[in-house]
Amino acid sequence: MIFALSDEQVLVLTELQMESAQDARLSELLDRQQSGTLTEGDRLELQTLMQDC
Repeated sequence: MIFALSDEQVLVLTELQMESAQDARLSELLDRQQSGTLTEGDRLELQTLMQDC
């Protein structure tokens, strides 16, 4: 599962496949996840971005 990867591993993978705007948004959402401030909407957006990889 993607959540088993570290944030750094996920970012390395996404840099290879995402446009810069999507990558920046993914980084922001992962930061929120790590800090515990991810909203339900953010969580859904993060899942969508991760599935698009």
